[in-house]
Amino acid sequence: MSQSESIQVQVVYARPEGVFLKDCVLAAGATIDDALAASGLTKRHPEIDWQVHQVGVYGKVTKRSHALVDGDRVEVYRPLEETARASRAELAKE
Repeated sequence: MSQSESIQVQVVYARPEGVFLKDCVLAAGATIDDALAASGLTKRHPEIDWQVHQVGVYGKVTKRSHALVDGDRVEVYRPLEETARASRAELAKE
């Protein structure tokens, strides 16, 4: 794969216990699903429930079939709980 046929992305999953962060080189046209597989995130964190965990790129929620571009940061979002974090998210909407 030549440099023009590849992209570099970062996969991030933050948890209270620490942050999973992995740089990945993928084929051009790769999706979020491709990045998640290449990063090893799904093997390292099998507790992720794709029915409740959302994904996005740079803070914008999107589908796992979204095509990535060079430099994208793929983020896996934990579900909001009734905590101060959820309250802050609600206040931000106002």
